[in-house]
Amino acid sequence: MAKSWAEQSDLAKSFLEKARRKMKKLADPKRRHLEFNIGDKVLIKLIPQQFKAFRGMHKGLVRKYEGPYPVVAKVGKFSYRLDLLSTLKIHPVFHVSMLRPYQEDEEDPSRGASHRAPPVVTKSFDKEIEEVLSHKVRLLLMFSFLA
Repeated sequence: MAKSWAEQSDLAKSFLEKARRKMKKLADPKRRHLEFNIGDKVLIKLIPQQFKAFRGMHKGLVRKYEGPYPVVAKVGKFSYRLDLLSTLKIHPVFHVSMLRPYQEDEEDPSRGASHRAPPVVTKSFDKEIEEVLSHKVRLLLMFSFLA
């Protein structure tokens, strides 16, 4: 009986090893080895589930990559620290799989630029509130603005 268990265990281990080799063989061609130098400009891959500003938006309306941002330092083997805007409330260190090199168009630099504000950037308003007209807890605030 103990011999049977040992044979079954060895058989399971061999099948697991075979499956691991097959998955590695299929995954390796898709991997890309990227290295960035300090000062290079990169784009950040955005994942909508990680940002509160994107959760209610349709994924077709969210840009896949945000940037360009300059690389400030290399952290570890595969991570880079970026110089992000202070209005972006995200951690500035990213794995290389979340970065893409930025290729600037020399003929028309404004070609890839977005004409709308990025949804992650918080917007500020320059009007002052005169008084609160009505208040319901967590549901609705009504304001009268000084014009």
